[in-house]
Amino acid sequence: MVGRALVSELSKNSNIEIVTASRDQLDLTNQFAVKQFFKSHRVDEVYWRPQKWGE
Repeated sequence: MVGRALVSELSKNSNIEIVTASRDQLDLTNQFAVKQFFKSHRVDEVYWRPQKWGE
């Protein structure tokens, strides 16, 4: 919920390009994959909202 609300608010600014990735698209435990993701998307900012297990 919080993540979706944040994306919704940031989407209102046309100067911001939002890039998201699900856990199926990006394994955050794979350091190489994360570096490649950041490199390919030229990430400037990260908003991370961890979830509790089982959510």
